[in-house]
Amino acid sequence: MLKISRYMMVFVLWIALFISESHVEAVDFASPEVFDPVFYSNNHHEVMSHGVSTPEAAKQHWLAHGIDAGWQGSGQFHSKEYIARYPDLQKAFGNNYRAAIQHYLTFHSSEHRDGLSTIQDFEGRWTALNHGIYIGSSTRTGGAVDSLTWNNKEFINSWDHGRQMQMACNTNKYTECYNPTEAGGVCDAASPTTHTHIDWVHVHGNVMESQVHPAFWKPVKPTSGTQHDCNYGRLCPAHHGYRSTYDYPFHKKITIGTHGINNCFEFVSNFTIGGNWPQDDLFIQMESPAVYLTYEFSEQFTFNPTTRLAENYHARHLPVIRSTPDHNHALGAYTPPGQDTDKHENYNSRFFKGSHFAGTTSKFNIVFYKRPHGTGVRQYVYRTYFCVGTLNDVTSCLHNIMTAVPK
Repeated sequence: MLKISRYMMVFVLWIALFISESHVEAVDFASPEVFDPVFYSNNHHEVMSHGVSTPEAAKQHWLAHGIDAGWQGSGQFHSKEYIARYPDLQKAFGNNYRAAIQHYLTFHSSEHRDGLSTIQDFEGRWTALNHGIYIGSSTRTGGAVDSLTWNNKEFINSWDHGRQMQMACNTNKYTECYNPTEAGGVCDAASPTTHTHIDWVHVHGNVMESQVHPAFWKPVKPTSGTQHDCNYGRLCPAHHGYRSTYDYPFHKKITIGTHGINNCFEFVSNFTIGGNWPQDDLFIQMESPAVYLTYEFSEQFTFNPTTRLAENYHARHLPVIRSTPDHNHALGAYTPPGQDTDKHENYNSRFFKGSHFAGTTSKFNIVFYKRPHGTGVRQYVYRTYFCVGTLNDVTSCLHNIMTAVPK
């Protein structure tokens, strides 16, 4: 039997990598497998400072600058992380990120290589993965979900710290004033930092779990003490005990693949409500969660469980779906009835036009309501299920999860 020495094997591998690197023009470096214009623009705001306002301009910036700088261009791939994961690629490519992308596009399927880690953070990002669904979060957004990728499409708009897929709560009178927000506050704008304090983020395979002390969206002016370094909301009254960051934690756990449904993920929110909330409010409104999608998810539907069809959006108490116009990418949400709320939970859906493609967003949220109960500390846990896929995939998934978890 012919035996190949270890040195010969290394030589053969080197030749293969050399050949692949010498044919870089054979691949599309802006393939949706490695590049999404919304993810790229939302996570690298230097792009917008260069006057980029269209997907095509973002693509050109990626090709001319982002690739060689080693920037992450997609929620499902990062050239730096790809190289770091594999010692043979480190030796072959070093910091040649263009060659790494070329290698990934050419060989990752046949060699069963992953473009991201699903165990630990890399450069301040975490990613959970299962059944082709990538869910990402970052230190920039306080551990909130700032990327959801399926079938080479980014779903989440993460332009500023008030978007993402995130937990938040407010009061129905002061709205954005007493408003702890997982990803950060209005003062954080589109910056790479947040006033939210991350306690911890854990990711293992298909599960992402985190605990944070969220920033107030608009910091309430304190009655005394240090002033905040941001303009206060004009309608936010001075109130004892409030500052830029909430004193109590938000905790979430996301599991991709649940109840035997591969394209469904469970989002469990745990709100700790404490402190001196204004007692003249009727309800504390908990978004479990709020979801901001990209400009492409412009169609909205109500899922009718009787007909199992997506109908024109009309009912706030039935599951909601948002979809791209071609119906090839959609996201639906269902929260089981019977959870701890003093008023019927509902689904809200809206569209917000921005000045450019990365700033335009569509939103839906799932809202629960509790009346304030003095200064005691209480926890409220809510469970929501999300279905990912084509519009037909999502309607089928919603039927299945509503059957599996009727209440």
